[in-house]
Amino acid sequence: MQNKDDKPQYKKYDFSEDDSSRRQKRNNFRGWWFAVLILVVAVMIALGISWFQQSAGKQHEKGSSDKSPITKTIKKKLDHNEESHKVESFESRLSKANNDGLTSQQRSSFQSEVDNEKDSSVKQDEQSILNETPSKTIPNKKPAKPKVNSSADQFTQPHTFASISDARNWAQATKADWLRAGYNNFTITTNGQGYYTLTFVK
Repeated sequence: MQNKDDKPQYKKYDFSEDDSSRRQKRNNFRGWWFAVLILVVAVMIALGISWFQQSAGKQHEKGSSDKSPITKTIKKKLDHNEESHKVESFESRLSKANNDGLTSQQRSSFQSEVDNEKDSSVKQDEQSILNETPSKTIPNKKPAKPKVNSSADQFTQPHTFASISDARNWAQATKADWLRAGYNNFTITTNGQGYYTLTFVK
């Protein structure tokens, strides 16, 4: 069988290739990496711009959604719930402290709490609750007038002391009074219970 092809069926290799053809292949290889690097940087820049635009758009949507009537209604409802919770908490603490009325110290403590409240609506409600809470009434007792004992009456009864030195010191301190009342001496005796009795003698 004869082959109609004039070309030989084998390949010829030249092992004496020069370095310039090798360099050219290497340069082609480096060019690929450089192209891939540029492509990656371009994709990252595009993604960054896209992300920035989306976040700016969400900020704008959030700002505009705060102005919508539905958002305003929900916000008012949440604020009202928070206010009522604060007032209920205040009223609960006030009722626990209220034992037939508040003392002046308790009232001033609750008043300072009301004064420190920042929300005017809550402040007004708490103030009205505090105003409706009664104060503890302390009966006005007139101070008992000390009995005016004559100095003679003071020394007719025996006086009891915990120690002999206490009895002697009191007798020395009141010496001018018992001498004026007509007494000239005193005696100190034990009463059998560990106490000492001071008696004045005429």
